[in-house]
Amino acid sequence: MCESKDSNNFKYNMYKKKNLEPYLCQGDIIINYPKDKLQSFSPDEFFKGIIILSYTCDLKNDKLDNINYSPIYDIENLITDIYNKLKNDDRIKKEIRKRKKEQKNPNEYIRSKVLDLLHRIFNYEDKSIFYLEADEIFNGKQCYAHLEQIYTMSLNLKDKKNQILDLIKNCCKASLTNPFIEKLGYMVGYCFNRVAIEVFDITSRNQIYDNKYKSRFEGLVNSILTQN
Repeated sequence: MCESKDSNNFKYNMYKKKNLEPYLCQGDIIINYPKDKLQSFSPDEFFKGIIILSYTCDLKNDKLDNINYSPIYDIENLITDIYNKLKNDDRIKKEIRKRKKEQKNPNEYIRSKVLDLLHRIFNYEDKSIFYLEADEIFNGKQCYAHLEQIYTMSLNLKDKKNQILDLIKNCCKASLTNPFIEKLGYMVGYCFNRVAIEVFDITSRNQIYDNKYKSRFEGLVNSILTQN
């Protein structure tokens, strides 16, 4: 593998974007595939594309008439979700007020909650979330594949070969590299933690929180403290 030039979070490039195989592979990332040929994904504003889940050997040997895939979303979707959950959780509000009265830092409490989420995402500890490093194919956004959402792409049996070739040529923007492709395979098969990959650096995780999410969640703390 080559050392990553685009990311400070992994030692190796997560994606192969040149000299892709002439057939679909598990871990291929499909962007801008016609939406009328896919399921409708919500929220649409965070939908980025799809990732192929079917096994490479079956795809390569033309054994499939349907291809399994999962949607790819901007990670902001997860952050928005947890923000809304924290905002509406009475236990969280109570804890924030309690910490304020005890002259403890309530922002640190919220920070720990969000950091725990980021830790689980970046280190593949949530079996339904496959983290995808930020890249130009996602317009520089950190993303994830939602593995609990598995769908099937039906192929036209009379023109299956040309359909797949068109898909590869026009929509396949990258493929996962080792060991990420193996990790995806294990996660799809519910066999976790059998592939060792580099632990996401804690400093990088903290910087992501401080640079992108700190002001939002501190604003949440302030709004809770000012409520009657």
